Amino acid sequence: MKQYTGIAISLAGAAALVAVLFSMGVLREEKKETEAVTSTPPVSEAMNPNLSQSGGLSHVYSTQYEITEADMGKTFVYPLTSRFSVMLDGTKYAPQNLHCDKEGILGSISNIPSVAPSRFAKRFEAVARGLCTLIDGDFSVKIRVE
Repeated sequence: MKQYTGIAISLAGAAALVAVLFSMGVLREEKKETEAVTSTPPVSEAMNPNLSQSGGLSHVYSTQYEITEADMGKTFVYPLTSRFSVMLDGTKYAPQNLHCDKEGILGSISNIPSVAPSRFAKRFEAVARGLCTLIDGDFSVKIRVE
């Protein structure tokens, strides 16, 4: 672990930080052959259908950490130990019904953000690599942990 300007960064943490900076457009990759500058596209299977067919690690992670009904049908890609929240309408969905279809990929986190009285929030942490679908009634999103 090296320390620069008061910040300790592990190699894994640095790799995740670089991936986030690429996805935000802060860092860009130069192609020397053409001298063109390209940025990394946003991460979502809905926006990039080839992502799920890659078979390998995408190394481009989602930067959205609050998922709502508007995200239904999308795929989010997170590195291990990432935390995110799902916020749904409490009149249509029930927090006890929101679950991952594969055990062991996501863990529940007890501290939740405050939301409007008619809504509920549930927090998760990516604890193992794999792909699962978060489901509650007709709501579903895919979560890929790499």
